[in-house]
Amino acid sequence: MTNIRTSHRDSTKGANLQRLLRQSRALQQHRRERIRSVVVALLFISDVLAFSFSQVAAAYLKFQSGWLTWFVPASERDLGTYLPHFLFGLIFYLSLCATQELYRERRFLNLSGLFPKLVKIAILWCFIYLFISLFFRISPSISRYYVLFTGILSVPFVYAARYFILKCMLRRKWIEDLQQKVILIGWNREIESFIRLVARDPRHPYHILGWLRTSAAQAEDSNLSVKCLGHYDDVEQVIIVQRPDIVILEDVGVGVKAIDWLLDMCGREHVDFKIAGSFYRVFVSALRIQMIGGIPVLGIQRLAVKAWYNRILKRIVDIVGGIFGLIVFSPVMLYFAWRVRKESPGSVIYRQVRSGLRGEEFKILKIRSMKLDAEEDGIGWTTQDDPRRLKVGEFMRKWNIDELPQFWNVFKGEMSLVGPRPERPELIEDFKHDIRLYNMRHAVKPGMTGWAQIHGLRGDTSLRDRIRHDLYYIENWSVLMDFYIMAKTMAGNENAA
Repeated sequence: MTNIRTSHRDSTKGANLQRLLRQSRALQQHRRERIRSVVVALLFISDVLAFSFSQVAAAYLKFQSGWLTWFVPASERDLGTYLPHFLFGLIFYLSLCATQELYRERRFLNLSGLFPKLVKIAILWCFIYLFISLFFRISPSISRYYVLFTGILSVPFVYAARYFILKCMLRRKWIEDLQQKVILIGWNREIESFIRLVARDPRHPYHILGWLRTSAAQAEDSNLSVKCLGHYDDVEQVIIVQRPDIVILEDVGVGVKAIDWLLDMCGREHVDFKIAGSFYRVFVSALRIQMIGGIPVLGIQRLAVKAWYNRILKRIVDIVGGIFGLIVFSPVMLYFAWRVRKESPGSVIYRQVRSGLRGEEFKILKIRSMKLDAEEDGIGWTTQDDPRRLKVGEFMRKWNIDELPQFWNVFKGEMSLVGPRPERPELIEDFKHDIRLYNMRHAVKPGMTGWAQIHGLRGDTSLRDRIRHDLYYIENWSVLMDFYIMAKTMAGNENAA
């Protein structure tokens, strides 16, 4: 009888402890929600003030300053007549910010992705605002220069306002309440990369509380900088004590029943449950629930880079860029062709078979930067200080001058200005069997430069890292991303290609 009473008291204490922990978590969550509401309000107010200032400054520059008459037609207008335009423009801008998720929790602390978002919003605002003004014949008419100046000024002003608010939050130690607390289940290389990414950024939207191992081998193999909270079997108790916002499952080998139980348990504890993207391995942002014959299935929707209108836009940029490159750089190509011929008599243009879109072969053009007998002992990538190089070839490769004839490949449509670098077909035969998802990079045209190249992954570097960057580019493609890569390529000169 005594044992029964003791057991009952222990179970009652355990239940009371769990109830107190849940109540504590609820109070903490309520406090965090209040802080997040305050932050949303602050960000909203900062956007209102910054964009309003951008509009007033743009109108002043156009109509009253007289500073820009050398390229802007002179005109004067009372800024008060533009007040309805200011109000409409502000509401429209805030709507675009909302559609781009700038008021969602995971965007609060993410300054790294804020600038390109603001550029995109500014471009959309300018084009759509001008279209609306022309279509509805708004009076007084809206100046195109006013719209252009507003779009340009809005990016630094809104960014600076949000940056100031985040700096204030850091001083007030609000950041811990804004971060999403995460527990990881399982371990692999992708999880290790995620942990390193979070550790590098004190303002990262996520804070990792720890991880749970699903096997004894993981404890031996892993070298994680975060705390191991125990074994997967203790997950419920760990969640009750640690009070995370999100549980991320990496090891789906625990089984379907275990995943179903995890989903149910996280629902009871008001915790978001996620399965890590590495389970899907590729194009995670394109995964959508689709209906096939009335059955819901998880699949990859068409990527942005594959949409017909984006293909046309990318091709237009390639044609214009190809013509521009051939015209502008023709003196440079002629000069270095002469230097190569002088140092090493023989063919100046080097033609090599490469694999392009859908694996179709084409001949890539380069200014020869190596000796004529460079590949007598077999094919392979160039390395740093390669002895097969010509003296002028070293300089050309450092500054990507040997790649300039590929503007002709771009103009013909065999390549794009930006995309994964094309490889030789004989090398691909080994890669596609040895390296998972290698051929996914052939879903788009190869490029003169790419996301991997601006991150230093050229020549004799990790092929797996290159593929990971190529797939990221394909998944996240945009016109702005292409221009960013081209600008970085012009500014950089790393590795041999």
